[in-house]
Amino acid sequence: MNPGKLRRVGIVLAILACWWCMSRQTPFPSPSWVFAAAPIPINQTFTIPRGQEYQWTFSCPQSKTPGRLYGHWSSRGASDSLKYAMDDTLVGFTITDPNNKVLQQLSHQVSGNFDVRYEGGVYTFTFSDGVLRPSARVVTLEGTYQPD
Repeated sequence: MNPGKLRRVGIVLAILACWWCMSRQTPFPSPSWVFAAAPIPINQTFTIPRGQEYQWTFSCPQSKTPGRLYGHWSSRGASDSLKYAMDDTLVGFTITDPNNKVLQQLSHQVSGNFDVRYEGGVYTFTFSDGVLRPSARVVTLEGTYQPD
């Protein structure tokens, strides 16, 4: 390398080193932040017909795995004035991985949080209105998938 080119490379490396050092002590982002994968938002609303289940699935490209899948869901029935609804609860909520292993499960709740490690494949969220329920439910699902 000629001296002029070597000097330019040295200056660029010095700037990057200063940025990295400063980011450890100040609110400037660290170099790893520049290369971090962007979070994927999840915002879904769906109606579960009376006495049935609804399955919502999540998957993403292998290049964005593994990561963390987290968020909140809520159910409405009576509060949305749905015909014959006496309350807002769901009979059941379950998250399963691609091997049908139950990762999270709740019974008879109006809302719930979820936080699972996503390792790839299709993860299934099952919302159950129960067999004998006389009314539908409206479910709102809000969350984020944050790749590592």
